[in-house]
Amino acid sequence: MVNNEEIVRALNKLAKWGLFVEPTSATILSAFEKLRDDGILEPKEKVLMPLTGFGLKATDKLLNLIE
Repeated sequence: MVNNEEIVRALNKLAKWGLFVEPTSATILSAFEKLRDDGILEPKEKVLMPLTGFGLKATDKLLNLIE
């Protein structure tokens, strides 16, 4: 489970990487980081993180979230 603050952090990170996704799509990066930090994922384990939902669909929400 991830909270809104973690999702916003992931959304900002994805935006810096050039990936413009809607907020719900950023949840996957937040969850991945939490699983990695908690030691549930192995350090060299490969993980596929599907990023769906183009950010233009949520531009109004994104403008309030992205720094």
